[in-house]
Amino acid sequence: LDPESPPYKYPNLNRVRLGDLLAVVGTYFKCAWRVRVVGRKQLNKVCKLLQDRGFSKEELLIDRLHGACERRKKALPAAWLPELQIFHPATDGSYEPRPL
Repeated sequence: LDPESPPYKYPNLNRVRLGDLLAVVGTYFKCAWRVRVVGRKQLNKVCKLLQDRGFSKEELLIDRLHGACERRKKALPAAWLPELQIFHPATDGSYEPRPL
């Protein structure tokens, strides 16, 4: 998430926000999710900096996400979908992803 790091600028590496990913997947699939959270001690090191850049505490706590999904017969309404920045959303606090 460091804007100065080479992977951050790499055009073939996506940085989709977790809330956006879950919202898109939830539109087309019914899912059961299991998450693993990172320890708060590890998180405290970077939490304030990243929260100032628009990341939620919930988003930062999730270390791994596992989902079991089944395709919906019909997609849910998603009027918000055209507004999502799925590919390389801003990480300076100017972009607000879908809530978790």
